[in-house]
Amino acid sequence: MKKIYLIGIAMMLAYISFAQSTQLKGKVVDASNNMPLSEATIQISATEGTTSDKEGFFYITCRESMEITVSYLGYEPHKEVVKNCEDELTVYL
Repeated sequence: MKKIYLIGIAMMLAYISFAQSTQLKGKVVDASNNMPLSEATIQISATEGTTSDKEGFFYITCRESMEITVSYLGYEPHKEVVKNCEDELTVYL
């Protein structure tokens, strides 16, 4: 009985932690012509990040009030503070 109880608690904790992670959706574009920038680097820390796809879109696990850095070869890096993970973010480089 004790095993079943512990397994139930572990499953509930896993569900709760999974439910709290939100994906931030964004797009990286060239500021001068609004063309998407594929393979741009989006980082939230030195070890956590992603790249944009061929249409400039990216998805990253979001936390309230996090700062992302977006960079692309030949462009100045851009830092952005994300306050609402539900909004779609467009980053102009």
